[in-house]
Amino acid sequence: IQALTASGLRDEIAAASAVVQADKTEVDLVKRQRAAGTVGDATLAEAEEQLANDAAALAPLRSQLAAATDTLSLLSGSTPGEWTPPPSSLTSVTDPKSIGLSVPSELVRRRPDIMAAEADLHRANADVGVATANRYPRLVLTADFTQWALTPGQLWRDAASSTMAGGGLTAPLFQGGELAAEERAAKAGYEASLARYRQTVLQSFTQVATILQTLDQDQDNRTQSEQGLAAAVHLSEVSELENHQGTLGRLPLLVAQRRELIAKRAVIRARAQQLEDSAELMLATGGGMAAPSTIIAER
Repeated sequence: IQALTASGLRDEIAAASAVVQADKTEVDLVKRQRAAGTVGDATLAEAEEQLANDAAALAPLRSQLAAATDTLSLLSGSTPGEWTPPPSSLTSVTDPKSIGLSVPSELVRRRPDIMAAEADLHRANADVGVATANRYPRLVLTADFTQWALTPGQLWRDAASSTMAGGGLTAPLFQGGELAAEERAAKAGYEASLARYRQTVLQSFTQVATILQTLDQDQDNRTQSEQGLAAAVHLSEVSELENHQGTLGRLPLLVAQRRELIAKRAVIRARAQQLEDSAELMLATGGGMAAPSTIIAER
């Protein structure tokens, strides 16, 4: 996930830097027009404000990229000063394929937390079996044993010595109520383990459902961003054509081109978020699903 985050941030920084460069070109043009008296101070102030705002937006992106690369260094077992991950881009990542907005519960079962809770439940269940088995009378059946007047009351009553039944009894049937208490404790432990197991499963199902909903929203966001980019590209192309024909000035063309760059940045951000959430789904299912390139939600 951190690798996808870093790659997306690099692409977004490149797109944001292109916007800033477009702002600078626009400011230079407005200054020349202001000197020529064709535009007023307000137009120049607006262009300079736009440049300042877009330039300021780069700092948070660079801070996020630094944090992501530092995390990658730590995950590799090195400090940020010892190793820096190589630059990467989302252009090398295949777009996710679509799946339905449902995931078989068997995929979630591979999560480490569920497997650990299940193992704990099996252990607790085994403890109940052991505690119950310990209550079975431990006797050595000999010829003398058949002469003992064996009744339920005699067999299950507490025995204080091992000399009953002519030496046929080799150990006390019970140590007071100790064995019964151990059985009750084992059953209580099992119920607690069962409750933890159920809670773990419910939490995992909730997490996966939340991510699937997020992926659905990611798809909507990306679709809208791509539609916005298509419209911006069309406007830029039309503006450039009209500029060449002499029917549109240079400043409106720069504005259209800037809008295209902003739309490209929005698409990059939407695509990066979609890939990151796809990776989150893979982790939430314990690796039970395919790679992020195959797990984007579809209506």
